[in-house]
Amino acid sequence: MYLYLLKKSISINCRARFKDRPICIHLFKFLASFVIPFFIILKFKPNDITIINFFIGFFSILFLFIFDGSFFSYSILLYAIYNIIDNCDGGVARFYKNKTFFGKLIDSLSDVLFFSIINFSLSLYFYFKSNNLHILIAGSVSSIFICFNVFILDKFSSLVRWCNEENKNNFSPYIRKKNYPRIFYTFEDLCVFGTISLAFLEQNLNISQKILFLIFLIHTIYFFLNTAKYMYFGYKFLDYNKK
Repeated sequence: MYLYLLKKSISINCRARFKDRPICIHLFKFLASFVIPFFIILKFKPNDITIINFFIGFFSILFLFIFDGSFFSYSILLYAIYNIIDNCDGGVARFYKNKTFFGKLIDSLSDVLFFSIINFSLSLYFYFKSNNLHILIAGSVSSIFICFNVFILDKFSSLVRWCNEENKNNFSPYIRKKNYPRIFYTFEDLCVFGTISLAFLEQNLNISQKILFLIFLIHTIYFFLNTAKYMYFGYKFLDYNKK
């Protein structure tokens, strides 16, 4: 039974082309395909998996600050597991063909909370270790930008749908794959793999801080490029009188 579900899971979860996703998403979706059959056998619903993953994210953040940082590597391991399980709820929903908007809502809320808080928590953790105020400021600012990136994406897509409805247009509410998407995919890969690399480099404070500064810088650049891109396409798609 497991092998049948695994084959089905891989066919559902891993059919996107390489150029259409970041490398880390391809990897996490592939690994998630081996976990999805267990959730199906145990009759977990997609929203149950999202809730389980929320607690995985909670413990990932908690482990940064308990036992004087001795659980740091476990925190990063849970960060990686969170990313894998994050692709399981959607995979199970596609298997049962019962994707819901509520499921997408709580999944999105869980993601934005986790990724922004873990980003800030890492800056706070290394601030306590190094007393480097710059790393705390950079982490705090980039964590806000992570939230705003999600806000801009959701606001743009909802406004495009509204504009389409009022003006009988058919513009796509998603522009993630427009205009050099590989740049943005590379940003995502660097942030994810950079964060995971901290599990092996934590003892080297100098290198760890440089990796974190790079991650924070990428989030900041990502925000400004995303804002410019959505402003451009907003002008292109939304320059209609509101009825």
